[in-house]
Amino acid sequence: MNLNYQYWTFNNVVSDEARNRVLTGVQDKPFKKGLVIKDGKGIVDKKARDNTAVFVGGQFSRDIFIPYVNGANKSSGWNYDIDWFEDIQIAKYGVNEYYGWHHDAMSYTNGAGPYHLLSCHENYKGKERKLTAVTLLSDDFSGGEFELSHHVFGDNNTTKIEVLSVDLSLGDILVFPSFLWHRVKPITSGIRHSMQVWCLGPPFK
Repeated sequence: MNLNYQYWTFNNVVSDEARNRVLTGVQDKPFKKGLVIKDGKGIVDKKARDNTAVFVGGQFSRDIFIPYVNGANKSSGWNYDIDWFEDIQIAKYGVNEYYGWHHDAMSYTNGAGPYHLLSCHENYKGKERKLTAVTLLSDDFSGGEFELSHHVFGDNNTTKIEVLSVDLSLGDILVFPSFLWHRVKPITSGIRHSMQVWCLGPPFK
């Protein structure tokens, strides 16, 4: 799928007050080891992902993202049909923790996908993840760089992978198509907190 824009960034749009409210709301919640999906099931695989996460409901966190997801979807020219937002994930990375190359694309059509892992809400059914949105909740860490990758097809069916380093600062919101590969490089000091949401819609045609 050809893209004029691999991602869209809004700078300094999430307030300190909003970030603090989110972090305060999860400080007593049990963070669990992040899972990766294999054969439709969520498993712990530290070679692929080593961090912890917790899911939160409620409209406040979604409302942080919604206008910027809609704005990016239109301004970038993606124009994907988006009609539902999953529960918000708060991710925490300590020293040496990371998330290797992966994509977020997932289908909840015909009962497929790890539907039981996230939410039993009816609005998940029959949908696909189309956009991912991310923001940082802390910046008192080093390492943890965010990178995107997409394939560029050349002559004679040769392919090279272009890695895009994304400058994600506190207060920014990053939006990108969920099928793009991305990673969080290992943390070298401090703790990295981030918040992300996956945006659903009917299957691509």
